[in-house]
Amino acid sequence: SAGTLASKPFRLKVLAQGAKMPSSTSRNGLGQLATVIEVSKNKVYLGEPIVLVYKIYNQLNSLEVREYNVPELKGFWKEEVKETEEQTWKTQIIDGRRYSVITVQRIVAFPQQTGTFTIDGFNLKGYLRVNFFSGKNIEANSKAVTIEVMPLPKSKPANFIGTFKNLSLDSKVQIDSVKVNEAFNMTVTYSGSGNLKLLSEPKIIWPSEFEVFDPEVKDRIS
Repeated sequence: SAGTLASKPFRLKVLAQGAKMPSSTSRNGLGQLATVIEVSKNKVYLGEPIVLVYKIYNQLNSLEVREYNVPELKGFWKEEVKETEEQTWKTQIIDGRRYSVITVQRIVAFPQQTGTFTIDGFNLKGYLRVNFFSGKNIEANSKAVTIEVMPLPKSKPANFIGTFKNLSLDSKVQIDSVKVNEAFNMTVTYSGSGNLKLLSEPKIIWPSEFEVFDPEVKDRIS
């Protein structure tokens, strides 16, 4: 038998003559070129770690990044995280739009003061080549990021050493027996999420017959 096939309705907006089409560069707020500061948390306690990632988003062909400025973090102690991979542009789709994205720096920051802090000033200067003979200078400025640092709870224990999550302690000795005057190493490892810089060296009580040398301390932040 015969039937009817119908499509779903759609909306069409008709603009007045001379009106400008809405810009597609502002759909996700990035535009064609943007510097972005990504933070893991916007509200933390004193000493609680925050991860800040500085990224460049680009849709422009023939863009030459000439310089960029990563802002100072006042009121924070920071540790840069070394990237395991080489810094290269990677493709990312955002709201259906294709971007070339690069991470220029990743930082773990530990607030040393309470209050509200504004982080901005991640700026970029570049050169956009229009054709073989000419081009133009171009800039991008990041949006400000606000972080609220709260004081520690008053009920913290007397031996409190900082804000940590899943803090563990492990110790091991490479051998189980030694000869007189023979050296051996003992390794003590703290691991967890928090400001490891606040941890002091463990107090180990050695027999008086042992000669003990100053320890070698290594930090690994990821």
